[in-house]
Amino acid sequence: MLFLYKGSGDHSSYAAFRPVTVNPVPYRLFAQVLRRRTQAWAEREKVLGELQHASCQGRRLEDNLFIRTQFIELATGPGGELWAAFLDVEKAYDCVEHEVLWNRLRLQELPEEVVARLRALYTDMKVVVEWQGLRSRPIEVQRGLRQGCPLSPLLFMLLLSDLEGELERCGLRFDLTYMDDGRVV
Repeated sequence: MLFLYKGSGDHSSYAAFRPVTVNPVPYRLFAQVLRRRTQAWAEREKVLGELQHASCQGRRLEDNLFIRTQFIELATGPGGELWAAFLDVEKAYDCVEHEVLWNRLRLQELPEEVVARLRALYTDMKVVVEWQGLRSRPIEVQRGLRQGCPLSPLLFMLLLSDLEGELERCGLRFDLTYMDDGRVV
């Protein structure tokens, strides 16, 4: 695992750096194949909400920004009122519990064969941390999604895919999401 400077903050502070896992090429190829299959399943089964725009075929960030701008203009016109809360899950990938993710994928009826392969990628996972020229011994990783893995964004979106519906059941509207960012209106 390497740490890349985020572009702002104190160079001597760990918080100013983003951890990135450098995965071997065979791993990345296999992960890309799994991502494509899982993405196709998610789109076919309509698992991801219509408001999720990240990594979804035919949906672009620009569309999200256009819709958001139009929504604000309409809501803040004469007599209009808008209340919004912007959500950003801090350290989103780091907090994912593996067993919760596998159970969630099963509940969504992702084929067990795919869940087993995903799970295998995270079984006995170890990282070596490199910081300022020093390398650690291998460290066992017990939670979190791999930074820099082609599967991680999709797995995170699948984990949170029911959030939109849950908020609506509470009388809130979840409006346009992109990865770990969202807005409640």
